[in-house]
Amino acid sequence: MSLLSLTMKDAQRCKVIAEVQEGYLKVREAAEILGLSHRQVYRIKARGES
Repeated sequence: MSLLSLTMKDAQRCKVIAEVQEGYLKVREAAEILGLSHRQVYRIKARGES
């Protein structure tokens, strides 16, 4: 078992993307929270689902 270390920024990103995948947030809302474009959030979301 290996230990994974995340920065606070990465942890926040993971939490927000998880909320999008679960349907609690919309992509545009997540983009606003993370300071990214909605297209970037779609890409991050797609990477997490694969």
